[in-house]
Amino acid sequence: EAVRAWHADHHFIHITSHRAAASRDATARWLRRIGLPYDELYCSYDKLSRCREIGIDILIDDSPINLQGAIDAGITAATLLHPWNRELCETEDVICGADWDELARSLAPLLD
Repeated sequence: EAVRAWHADHHFIHITSHRAAASRDATARWLRRIGLPYDELYCSYDKLSRCREIGIDILIDDSPINLQGAIDAGITAATLLHPWNRELCETEDVICGADWDELARSLAPLLD
């Protein structure tokens, strides 16, 4: 629901999935089936290069490596809280939410 609302508000939704490029069509079918809107889909094992290439403002990801890479690249890092990224969530550098609703509320000032 959060992503649908962002898309409805005309935010550019870029999905980079940590999958082989050959899985793009299957990923697109899955996203359509679950009703997740997006403007661009990219499958790659290197998410950060693509994010830097297109100049995204906010990266939502659960990987500590990608979150730290976003911070290092000057990209706002956000995530859903998980045991494997809890340490980064305890810093001021990452916007965290226990669920999508909380994350959306935390990101709202940046998206307005």
